[in-house]
Amino acid sequence: LWIGCSDSRIPESVLSGVERGRIFVHRNIGNQVDSQDATHSALASVEYAVRALGVRSILIVGHTDCGAVQFSIASAQGGNAAHSRFPVVARYLHSLILIARRVLPSIPPGVAQTERELLVAKQNVRDQARAVFRSGLYIASDGRRVPIKGYVYHIGKQNPWEGVIMLGGGGARATTLSGTEEKGKEEEIDEEGWFLRETDEFEENIEI
Repeated sequence: LWIGCSDSRIPESVLSGVERGRIFVHRNIGNQVDSQDATHSALASVEYAVRALGVRSILIVGHTDCGAVQFSIASAQGGNAAHSRFPVVARYLHSLILIARRVLPSIPPGVAQTERELLVAKQNVRDQARAVFRSGLYIASDGRRVPIKGYVYHIGKQNPWEGVIMLGGGGARATTLSGTEEKGKEEEIDEEGWFLRETDEFEENIEI
């Protein structure tokens, strides 16, 4: 299952190198799962892909130069004009705007706008992956657990794929999140050892 952005520069069948018909696709503005969409269309796609199609992995794919990220940063910085012009978009991207408000204060002054956008895009991918995890819909009807992987695609780079989060299992129960111990995060780790972590262990190309 590919959950990606509506941007036409990020075509899943081309970027993944997988033949048509092998990927079930859900695309929206800003690759949102935890959004203000009352129809829960992204989670409906997850449920169908896992329990009806038997997909082997769930991919959350963000990208650089993302209009949704740029809109959310502008809104987080007090962009009332953007809200007035695009009120429906602003409501839909409410979760992403909140992410931008969380991330931006931690960025030192003088950091380039493209880097600021990248940091927000990465956090967005992490949060959307966690939303799938919290939903429990990655668990198939037979109990099989589908790995959830989050990537950012760097438009125009020679090696464009950057893995930013993986929700997977292992033998030992994990007690860390994002590489450091964080009290209060244990509820995000279940009894079978599925865990959230950032990773640099992805291959150069996307893993389907």
